[in-house]
Amino acid sequence: MNTRSDLFLTTTFVLVAGISTSHAAAVLFSETFEGVDTGYYTAPSGIGCFHSIQTGVPTAGGGTGINGADQNWYGARFEYPDNGSIHQDIGVQEFGGGTRSGYNPTHVGLIEDDAGLMFRLDTSGYENINLSFDWRTFVAGSNDRFVAGYFVGDLLDGLSEEQPGSRTYDLRNGAHGGADGAYNWNPLNGGGNTGNWNEILRGTRSNSWNTETIELALASDQSEVWVAFWLDGGEHDIGKFDNVIVTGELISEIPIPTAFWLFGSGLLGLVTISRRQVWKNLVS
Repeated sequence: MNTRSDLFLTTTFVLVAGISTSHAAAVLFSETFEGVDTGYYTAPSGIGCFHSIQTGVPTAGGGTGINGADQNWYGARFEYPDNGSIHQDIGVQEFGGGTRSGYNPTHVGLIEDDAGLMFRLDTSGYENINLSFDWRTFVAGSNDRFVAGYFVGDLLDGLSEEQPGSRTYDLRNGAHGGADGAYNWNPLNGGGNTGNWNEILRGTRSNSWNTETIELALASDQSEVWVAFWLDGGEHDIGKFDNVIVTGELISEIPIPTAFWLFGSGLLGLVTISRRQVWKNLVS
């Protein structure tokens, strides 16, 4: 016979199961560069790169840059050189190439000469932020490095664009031709930098594609997070990256352990009342 106690315990099981369910990861940012028209660009002498290349900042549409990206990007110079504009050292390539064991026949982001590409992210209401991406280098020297990192806060506060409307910025420190500030790269990079970037990868040269998945430990529930990829290397030494994805999980209003114990204490009281009522019915 189905009693009130049976119904109560069934309902309790459903509620507890609901409390214990975890949130699925949501995609907060995604970029493949497939929509960018790469046009045609003759590679500088010595690079040996014959696939179509479009230099400039990838954007989702409108303004200065190369349109057709899934997201809006920004360009930056992070270190030593001043070999022309930042626009000349970033862009999108038609085919990523690589060795057959790690070949990429799709569009990829392109960076060189201590310049790179970065994007802005809003993680408000999300935790467990994870970044995944593919990367490789091309004609890179033994000292060249593919670098990735993130910055929490208003990165561009007080900074002027390299050229108005260009979406490019000089983030070098004073010792490297720029100005000192929080926007300089993390001290892990050496060279006197004093900035607030959190470096998460410094990869040696690789002709094969590598896939990384890295937790951005300081990026949870932030209104402004910047992620950057750049090549710490000289002129015509190239870094490539693709399939950039950032995920996060919704922050629970009440942490599951707290909610469970609050519910459990109430449940204990209700069970006690229910048992007293059943005993009262039996003896009356």
